[in-house]
Amino acid sequence: MLIRRIIQAMDWLESIKAGRSIGDIANDQNVSPSYITHNLDLAFLSPRILEAISEGRQAPHISAYQLSKISIPVKWDEQDAIFLS
Repeated sequence: MLIRRIIQAMDWLESIKAGRSIGDIANDQNVSPSYITHNLDLAFLSPRILEAISEGRQAPHISAYQLSKISIPVKWDEQDAIFLS
């Protein structure tokens, strides 16, 4: 579920870069625009975090549900404390 949500966020970001609106993407995906904007931060995870998640080495408290409750820092070094501790 966590990896799927990250991939979705990356796909949404690419669609936005290509000129699609968040509203159009939300309609196509049958989700709310706020769901997309809240999860879009996942497209900006550091390569180190992505590798850890793909290998199942993220912190045990990190789940797709927990990610919906936190704000993800933009700075990669600040992400380590959340995802790898």
